[in-house]
Amino acid sequence: MAKYLTLLLLVLTIASCKKAEMQEVESANGNVKLLQANIASVNGPLTAKANDSVAFTVSWPHTGEHHAFNSFKTDTVNPYTFNIKLFVDASSCANCAPDTSSHSSVYTFKPAKKGNYFLKFYGKDTTKAIADTIKVH
Repeated sequence: MAKYLTLLLLVLTIASCKKAEMQEVESANGNVKLLQANIASVNGPLTAKANDSVAFTVSWPHTGEHHAFNSFKTDTVNPYTFNIKLFVDASSCANCAPDTSSHSSVYTFKPAKKGNYFLKFYGKDTTKAIADTIKVH
């Protein structure tokens, strides 16, 4: 039994290491290298109407490099809970000077029906999130 438990722990450890490596680099197509960005802040409304688009300003911290916004990835946990990740293009400017500007982009959300929606914005460390709740009338 102890051998099986040790083997199980070894397999889980290897799997978790591979998962952590994959979170930083989402994909690489030719010269495009997408990195998941940490999220510094999220600003948006607390209420909305069903079927109306709602805008959230999402900011990520300065890294000392030029990382242009690429995309948001939204995973549906259930009809009222969504996990959102922000990706930047790390290869967007190979010869640029270090970027000292603030980084932000707008995430648009369109709730389908009335209820309380939970938007969880995750950075590289997926154990911590900035959660935003929006009440839809």
